[in-house]
Amino acid sequence: MFFKRFLLEGNALKAIRQGLDEAKDSQALVAALAPLKALPFSIDPDRPLYKFARFMWAVVVLGAIVELYCYLMLWSQHSHHPSWWSWLLVLAAPALVAGIYFYQARSEKIRRLEEDLWNTKLLLDNDITPQPCSKDAITALKGRFPYFYGSDNDTFISLGQGHYQGSQHSFDYQVIIHRWKSDKHFYYCYALALPFGLAKSLTLTTFTPSGGKWPSYDRWQPASQAFNAKIKATCKEELDAARFLKPMVVERWVKLLDEIKDPNLLIEDNGDLLFLTSDKGLLAPERQGSLKDPASLASHYPLEKLAITLDLVHFLMVHNDNNFDTPLPQASQG
Repeated sequence: MFFKRFLLEGNALKAIRQGLDEAKDSQALVAALAPLKALPFSIDPDRPLYKFARFMWAVVVLGAIVELYCYLMLWSQHSHHPSWWSWLLVLAAPALVAGIYFYQARSEKIRRLEEDLWNTKLLLDNDITPQPCSKDAITALKGRFPYFYGSDNDTFISLGQGHYQGSQHSFDYQVIIHRWKSDKHFYYCYALALPFGLAKSLTLTTFTPSGGKWPSYDRWQPASQAFNAKIKATCKEELDAARFLKPMVVERWVKLLDEIKDPNLLIEDNGDLLFLTSDKGLLAPERQGSLKDPASLASHYPLEKLAITLDLVHFLMVHNDNNFDTPLPQASQG
């Protein structure tokens, strides 16, 4: 019975994975879950049998330690005749270890599939096309943004391509989920990248990004004390920062602090823009869908903080598309 269930579950997971890889929209992703309807049971990585497998790993390790101890005791007493239970443990251990391994691996496989389903669902629900984290795509990203220099390719969790249509400007953009490893801990960043072209060589920083290469420009301060108290603006040329940080832009950034945690902005020398944050709500809010409850994945999940960020970029474009005709605001070089 266990073997039959294991086999049926494996076939369903394989079919769902294939459907996920081929899904081009939310409807296709939901349709990929059809194999679940044919199963007489639900798929759950936390069901008792999988928890039992994790428990048995500890039992096997403990048994190995006891066996080694007993063997050393026999050796110290010049007795080389293992007891019957020692032989039983030796014969049963391979089968036990193999069974535990397969059930443990299956549990992790279900978890990975649920995470991939959720991440893909979020992108498709928000009209973003998932992109493979291929070597070429990552190399191109590193070429545009030195912040990602030194990152291994497997630290890029998710990529996607979207389009924004605003009242005055439209643009293509890329979303990125990336992680840095430091001191045995992972630090995730959630980013939006696009060709901006209306400013260059400046940063707005509310926290120091982990791991990445962040430009070392001179600090520049607008007249707003509320801005300067929480946001560090730096630039290569004072004129670029003065044109970018108009009073309405400064005010909008102060307001943004109440909407998104730790927003950072980087505009490269070539005008490419990178917005990044530690706020997982931008691209990866807490998972609500699961294979145990397929209906939960049929719901629509808008990324509200991504919408706020896209509107912000459009706001920046509107207030910077006539930079050369706009009087410079008062500011101080710090």
